[in-house]
Amino acid sequence: MLASFVIQALQPLLSGDEAEMRLLAESVISNGQILRQGASDELDQLLVAVRSTLSTRNLSSECRLWLLFTADVAEVNFGHLRKPLLNFYKVSLARKELTFFKSFHLNRLFSTPRNYLFNDECN
Repeated sequence: MLASFVIQALQPLLSGDEAEMRLLAESVISNGQILRQGASDELDQLLVAVRSTLSTRNLSSECRLWLLFTADVAEVNFGHLRKPLLNFYKVSLARKELTFFKSFHLNRLFSTPRNYLFNDECN
C-alpha cells in the first residue's frame, strides 16, 4: 500500500522541471524492487508515463538519459542490464559527470554485489 502512495507522489514530477524528473529517476532506480513488489501495476503506469514524457517533452540530453536509464533498469526488473546497454550507461553517465553518479544510490548500483545492474559479467 505504501508503494502505491510513493508512486502517486512521483507521478506529478514528470510534469515538473528537469530536477524533479531526476528526483523521480533516482527514486525509482533506488526503490524499484520494492515498488514492483508493492504496486506493480502502478509502477508500470508510471513507466509508460516516463516514456510518454520522453517522446513529448523537449528535454536536455542529461534528463533524457536519466529517464531512459530508469525505463531500462525497470525493464529488467531492477536486475542485470545486458552488456551493450551496460557499457552505454557506463560511458554516458561517466561522461556527464553527474553528481548523482557519486551519491550513495548510484554508487550502490554500480559497485555492490547486491545489485547487478552494472555487473561486467552480464551478457
